[in-house]
Amino acid sequence: DIPIHVSVAVWRTTDGSFTAKLSTEFVKMVPLGTTQKFTAKIDKREGRKTFVSGTIESGDGKTIYARGSGVWVESNKISAIGHRSFL
Repeated sequence: DIPIHVSVAVWRTTDGSFTAKLSTEFVKMVPLGTTQKFTAKIDKREGRKTFVSGTIESGDGKTIYARGSGVWVESNKISAIGHRSFL
């Protein structure tokens, strides 16, 4: 679904982020037994914020079933074991 595939775009390009805002707009029901195309893109970055959007479309790209967008904030706290902390 939308939250998962837009989150993956952020996860693959940052070193530990948390979701600050996430919205999903369901436009049309997906017919059973059809192929869908999931897309996600990073729209912009402002400091530690990453703005991402995505869609779920029909396989031919003619019908949009859902749109999503979100803002992720990269954590700047390092834990004692060297991993980023989200607290």
